Amino acid sequence: FLLAVEHEEPLSSETVLAAATLAGRLGRLREAATLFERAIVVDRVSTEAHIGRAMALMLDGENSAADEALEAGRRALPDNLVLAHLQARFLATCSDESFRNGERAMDLAMQVHQQVPSAEHAETVAMALAAEGRFEEAITWQTKAVEDLESSGPPLVIEIAAFRLELYRSGQPVLDPWSAPVPGS
Repeated sequence: FLLAVEHEEPLSSETVLAAATLAGRLGRLREAATLFERAIVVDRVSTEAHIGRAMALMLDGENSAADEALEAGRRALPDNLVLAHLQARFLATCSDESFRNGERAMDLAMQVHQQVPSAEHAETVAMALAAEGRFEEAITWQTKAVEDLESSGPPLVIEIAAFRLELYRSGQPVLDPWSAPVPGS
């Protein structure tokens, strides 16, 4: 993919994003991250490129580089709540305990939730609280998120949210926000 992208003149953001997305779907995460980085060079305010790069790095286990990519994205797009929300979830749920940072996650999650209150953002606050070991508060936030979702959310999303609530009740944080296990599976 890199070779194909290098030969296109002039380099378009759409071409690089398409190649990066395909590389990621094929599990070629390092190549995807490099391609998303190239897309950022072409269009430094591309939300898709910043998110794609950070996600590829996260999924590849490159926690420090992923956090740096999210910080760079937030510098380029300071008002972008999607990047702030993604970074909050990442910091709250990183499976590497030495990298997980509930305090930083909490700051970001609260900023996002205050600007756009939603069940999804409340869940991220709960994740950050659980990462800090503040399970009773996490239960309160997650209970409210579940209640909000029950009125309009898709059944699978409600089921995952309820499962997360049970994790907090048992004193456990969420360690995988991308594929949370569902009860009975």
